[in-house]
Amino acid sequence: MHFVAIAIDGPAASGKSSVARRVAEHFGFLFINSGAMYRAFTWWVLENRVNPADSAAVLSLLHRSRFECALHGRESVIRIDDRDVTEACMRLEAVNGTVSTIAALPEVRRVLVARQQDFRSMGDVVMEGRDIGTVVFPDTPFKFFLEASAEVRERRRRAQGIDDNIRERDLKDSSREADPLRAAADARRIDTSHLTLEEVTAKVIEILQIEGVKPRPPARPVMSWVYRLTYDVSKAFFRTAYAMEVHHAERAAIPGGAYFAANHASFLDPPLVGTALEEPIHYLARNTLFKPPLFTWLLPRLNTVPVDRDNAELSSLRISMQLVKEGKKMVVFPEGTRTPDGSLQPAQRGVGLLVAKTGVPVIPVRIFGSFEAFPRNRKFPRLDGKIHVVFGHPIQFSEEELAAKGKAGQQAISERVMQAIANLAVPENGS
Repeated sequence: MHFVAIAIDGPAASGKSSVARRVAEHFGFLFINSGAMYRAFTWWVLENRVNPADSAAVLSLLHRSRFECALHGRESVIRIDDRDVTEACMRLEAVNGTVSTIAALPEVRRVLVARQQDFRSMGDVVMEGRDIGTVVFPDTPFKFFLEASAEVRERRRRAQGIDDNIRERDLKDSSREADPLRAAADARRIDTSHLTLEEVTAKVIEILQIEGVKPRPPARPVMSWVYRLTYDVSKAFFRTAYAMEVHHAERAAIPGGAYFAANHASFLDPPLVGTALEEPIHYLARNTLFKPPLFTWLLPRLNTVPVDRDNAELSSLRISMQLVKEGKKMVVFPEGTRTPDGSLQPAQRGVGLLVAKTGVPVIPVRIFGSFEAFPRNRKFPRLDGKIHVVFGHPIQFSEEELAAKGKAGQQAISERVMQAIANLAVPENGS
C-alpha cells in the first residue's frame, strides 16, 4: 500500500509543530516530530555527562545506546535504554542550547534519518523538522516550509517561558555541513509572522485537499461484550426515562486521543457522555468504588480506572496520559465535583494540568437536565424530565498555552475549557 508523506519544515518557533499536529489530526495521519528525536538524544548526551563538543564521545554513546522510536496511538514516543524521554526533558534550557551542535553531526543525522524514514512504512504520516522535504522524504509532492521573522519567533519562545537564542540556532542549523536547514525547491513557503495557528493550519489543509489528499477514516474501536451490553442497556434507559437527545455528536469524531470535558451535575453524567457516542470511552473513578466484588470485576470492563483520592492528582495524570497517548478518549470534569445547586462551578486546575502534559484536544460537553433527574441530595434518580447532551467544537491548544509554566498556566487552560462548556446551549431547532 502506498502511504502519503507530508513534510513540514521550518526554523525554530515558526509554528511547524503545532501546524503539523493539527494537520495530522485533520487527516487521521500519524504525527512525527523529528526534532524530538534530536532533542531526546541531546538530553541523553547531557544525562550521561558526555561533552557535546567531543564528537567521538557523542558517537560512541549513540552506538552503545538502544534508541527506540515507536508509536502510541498516532504519535511517536521515544525511549533510550528503556527510559522514557519526556517533553519536559526535551525542553530543558541545556537541551535548547546544545541540540544544534548534536544535530550537526553527520553520523547522528544518518542514524536518526533512517529511523524517521521507517515511519512511512507504518502509515500515512505528517512529519515536521528541518530537513524532511530535502532529506527524509525528498520524493513527496507534499512539502511546506513555514517561516517567520526572528523577532516574532523570539517573542513566541518567551511566551513559552523558554530562553532560546533564535538567531544563533538559525545560523547553526542553516550553516551546518550535514543536511542544513533550507526549503526544498518545490516546497510551498508560508510566512506565519502575522497569521494565527488556525489560519496557517487552514491554509495547509486547503492546499492538500486541492491536491487530492483525503482523510483516512478512523478505525472504530471495538467494544467488549460487557461494555456493549452495559452501553445498550444504559442508552435504552436514558431514552425511555428522559427522552435523551444528543446534539452535534459529529464534533466528537476526531482521530486520536482526546478529553471530553463535561459539566458535572449528577452521577448520571459519565454514562450520559458515554452512551451519546458510538465508541468506547474511558473514565476515572475513586478507588473506593472498586471494593465490592461485583464492581472489582465490572468497572475495569467498563474502561474505568481507579484513582487514589489521597494522591488523586498524580495518579489521574499518569493514567490519563497513558490512555490518551495511546489514542483513547477519556471523560473529565473541570469542576472537580458535582454541583450542589445545578449551576456551573469554577474550573479547577486539574484538567489544565492533564492537557498541558498531554497536548491532546479537548471536546467540551454540556449536559442539561441531569441535575433535575438526580441531584446530590437524592438517593435515587427521578424517572421523568428531559436530558440533552451537547458537544462543542474540539479545542486545540497552541504551543504557547501548553508551555505556559506553573499553576497559573494550567488554570488558564481549565478556565478556557470551562468557558467553552458554558457557551454551549441546546439548539433551538433541536438539531
